[in-house]
Amino acid sequence: SSPSNSTHILIDDADCLPHGYTANYTRYNKTITIKGEGDFHSCANHLVTLLNLNATCKKKPCSLNGIYQPKINYESQDFYGFSEFWYTMEGWI
Repeated sequence: SSPSNSTHILIDDADCLPHGYTANYTRYNKTITIKGEGDFHSCANHLVTLLNLNATCKKKPCSLNGIYQPKINYESQDFYGFSEFWYTMEGWI
């Protein structure tokens, strides 16, 4: 990766993006180049760390960050799933 004070920033270790993927963005007078590595195992390790899946679970079952997650009865309860990954990064790219 390039120093943050240059006008070009290179992120060449984007493990969670497909190998060979390249994207260029310009924000705040800086050009950002992102190159995908397509490294599934490294990406999975990053996600385990990010989601803190190895946190101590005081009351089981737990979901993310050691937080208790009661069982969900899908026959009697509605389930709504949301993804924040894209929207979190959208402001940066």
